[in-house]
Amino acid sequence: MAEPNMDRVHARLTAALLRMMPPDVAAPFFRSPAWTDLTPTEQAMIIDADADMEEQDRRRRQQARQERAERRSTCD
Repeated sequence: MAEPNMDRVHARLTAALLRMMPPDVAAPFFRSPAWTDLTPTEQAMIIDADADMEEQDRRRRQQARQERAERRSTCD
């Protein structure tokens, strides 16, 4: 097993790659040896990294909505 920081980097990279793929392309990964040969800890790290990225995306979208609303209210 790699160093803990490298494990997190690998998990984030894997999650990012899976997020960029269309669902029909990414889905087979979860049935492949590439996924099933991972330890439960490694799988959890990838899932957690994906959840973290989803939360960051949600925050960015929310911030962008707030900024647009503020710009609209100052223009009125």
